[in-house]
Amino acid sequence: MTLCGCQPQTFPNTPTIPVLPTETSQPRWMLYERALSKAVVNQDDGLCEWEILGKSGNEVYVWAECRVMEPIGTAGSGPAVIYLGENGGIEKVTIPRDGNYNPVDIQALFPADIQEKVFHSSFDGPAADRHIDERLKSNGPPIIVLSGTPLP
Repeated sequence: MTLCGCQPQTFPNTPTIPVLPTETSQPRWMLYERALSKAVVNQDDGLCEWEILGKSGNEVYVWAECRVMEPIGTAGSGPAVIYLGENGGIEKVTIPRDGNYNPVDIQALFPADIQEKVFHSSFDGPAADRHIDERLKSNGPPIIVLSGTPLP
């Protein structure tokens, strides 16, 4: 049960990653990046680029691309739901399963208007990859921060 008193839908074998409380002195984007990295590439130290597809209540819908340096070549990209607590903290991230379960999970996790965005993604993966490469050298923030997009 979440802090809001509601029970998010869960699906058997769907990766749902609980997020441990973190210090609030970190910029909010770092909390998002850590949570997305843990969900997408199963490591909380990866670099991620993401786009917010929408928000409803305590759920933030994103398309994320994440990469870690070790093991080499570990990367992932796809839609995710970020669940926020009453205080705005990130409680967990859920991603759809792979394979035949993917469309079923997308339909269950995302509202219809967001499903359209997921199934017809305009997320620029090559630009995200290039920016992750730049961030590896400069240790800068993701594109979403540079663009001034506020994070819920």
